[in-house]
Amino acid sequence: MQGGAERSGKLGIIFDKQDAHGLSMRRSRCAEHGAVTRVDASTFCLRQMVMKLKGNCWLLRLGCREKREGGCALANQTGVLMQGWHRSGLVLLGCAALIVLVSRLHHTPHKRLAALARSEGTLVVYSVTDSAVARPLIDAFEARYGTRVDYREMNSMALHRRFLDDARRNAPVADVLWSSAMDLQVKLANDGHAATHLPPDAPQLPPWMGYQQQVWITSFEPVVFAYNRRLLPARDVPHTRMALRRLLQRQPARFHGRVASYDIERSAVGFNLLSQDVRVGRDEAWRLQRALADVRPSLHASSAAMLDELASGRTLLAYNVIGSYAATRAARDPQVGFIHPRDYTLVLGRLALIPRNAPHPHAARLWLDFMLSEAGQRLLARAPGTYSVRSFDGQVRDFDALSELLGNGFEPIFPARGLLIYLDDVKRKTLLARWRTLFARASD
Repeated sequence: MQGGAERSGKLGIIFDKQDAHGLSMRRSRCAEHGAVTRVDASTFCLRQMVMKLKGNCWLLRLGCREKREGGCALANQTGVLMQGWHRSGLVLLGCAALIVLVSRLHHTPHKRLAALARSEGTLVVYSVTDSAVARPLIDAFEARYGTRVDYREMNSMALHRRFLDDARRNAPVADVLWSSAMDLQVKLANDGHAATHLPPDAPQLPPWMGYQQQVWITSFEPVVFAYNRRLLPARDVPHTRMALRRLLQRQPARFHGRVASYDIERSAVGFNLLSQDVRVGRDEAWRLQRALADVRPSLHASSAAMLDELASGRTLLAYNVIGSYAATRAARDPQVGFIHPRDYTLVLGRLALIPRNAPHPHAARLWLDFMLSEAGQRLLARAPGTYSVRSFDGQVRDFDALSELLGNGFEPIFPARGLLIYLDDVKRKTLLARWRTLFARASD
């Protein structure tokens, strides 16, 4: 143990000097209390933070952008300033008490909220989640609370544009936006479109689940390489991005027109995944994009479309497929296989937010509470390739299970201001221009 963990008894505090950019996660060990997770974030002076309850032990792991004598300064979203790790026990107790107080002030008692939602009658959800995957959640919500769910499925870019168009026209907007385009969801909150909501059991939830108490992670899904089992033998399947690049460069004729990937101009998820590849892989990410462009891939707006083409035999391999779609397809189609890349596996969170002017705000709050509740999380984790945010004992696929599965390759993406880097007009146009140049050159 380092730092205050040796002195604090039940409270473990570990400083970390690593200067990581963006969001990443690695595993470490706490001698007494087992696995502890470190989260690298790029907001405020915080570099890494995650709280996790292990029995009676609260563990906080953090690092600072600026190391200061006697510890570091950490400003969290409630505006609390913590300085000096030797006083951290009292500070954490104060923070926990403040979170409980804020939660109680913001939360309408459950029975009253359910009654108000029932009086509103309907809940409108704009979502990118396949309706078949969402159906158990919808059925359980309607049966429990008597509020009808009007569920409208669309792709990530269409969802974002539809909401903004509704808002501009002062037309009725959705009550909940549920999307894996994490950067766009965070941007909506940053631009003032999201309502603040704190679930009733917020103190029991991981602190990284919510961004500014407006955008909430509901589940995690790894991003995978998918392939056609019949046409691409297992021995030929690449397990890292470098191996994929070299395979495409060695056998361009074999893969010409037979690789699928995202069209980042039509898919907000695809754009975000490329920006994350660039963040993690840097130059290697662009070398892979060049190799993909050289074989003239089939470009799509969704993972489902990539998997349709893969299953038909028109393509051999698909890059950056959302794992829940791949796992669902593989479960019913023996032609489809997938792997978690070993160099790093990006892990997306599906984010939900309530628009500030939602027509049915009580129903929206009740739906979000249900999704984040133990019952809702268990339902979400039933979908193949989907992992709950809450931790569960037993057989439920949860965040800890996913971390153990992926090991050192675990690269989760959390809602934070760092996601907005490539939504800056200049940076976005620069990334798009570089991508277009590669793929335009390949099509000449």
